[in-house]
Amino acid sequence: MSEHHQAKADTIKSSSLAHIKGYPLVSDSIKFISSVPLTSLIAHYISLSVHFILSYAITVPYFVAAFSFVDSYVDSGLSKIDSALPAFTKVSASDISRVIRSYLGYYVSTAYHYVEKFADPLIKSINDLYKRGLDFFLPVKLSDSITPTASATPVDQVHRSYALAKETYSRLQPFFKQASAIPNHVSTVYKDEKAQSSSTHEAVAKTTTKLSGEVYTTLKPRIGKIVGAAQATYTNTAAAVDPVILPNNVDTVNSSGIEIRG
Repeated sequence: MSEHHQAKADTIKSSSLAHIKGYPLVSDSIKFISSVPLTSLIAHYISLSVHFILSYAITVPYFVAAFSFVDSYVDSGLSKIDSALPAFTKVSASDISRVIRSYLGYYVSTAYHYVEKFADPLIKSINDLYKRGLDFFLPVKLSDSITPTASATPVDQVHRSYALAKETYSRLQPFFKQASAIPNHVSTVYKDEKAQSSSTHEAVAKTTTKLSGEVYTTLKPRIGKIVGAAQATYTNTAAAVDPVILPNNVDTVNSSGIEIRG
């Protein structure tokens, strides 16, 4: 987007949007989204897209006047809601979280108490399978500064499931950070290739080739690990099944019809 269009887009001010952002619940949600690399990256691209659209929409006759009218109407409606429900303007994300944990946690724990002896073995099997998959696909290296959350003794299997979910998020954090750095990396590689190429087409081709090689180098160890595990499973299964299908003491016949004694 050109600086001219960016400046024009920035001239549109929304009172209703500022009003909405002023609510503690909304501001807390924005802070949370910004704290997660992946969602922050998505929000960044959405913001760029909105600015890009506005930069052209502002050139449409009567758009600014219509936008200002709607924005003023929405802002006025929000002010009336604030006056009628003043407590609503003070609700924060921590208030919602506290209510959910208090009431929902109590009812879930109470209900689970009656089915625990039946559900615990089933959930334990699922948790064990999930933990093996987690350790296989996202192993914790000694160099990783991740504190395992699922290793502590859980109150029950439901709490263990929650702990496993938290541990999964912790192990995915490095990948989220890598994902947020991808646009800058792509831009840097392209600029380097452009400086050494005779045309844009050549720079794009070289950039694509280089990035593809980096992706392959990154994924190759994991793909090899998955293939190796699949081959080992097949070999073990075949070794266990073959004696059952073709026991040594059973007579067989070869393709020429000659009987072979086992």
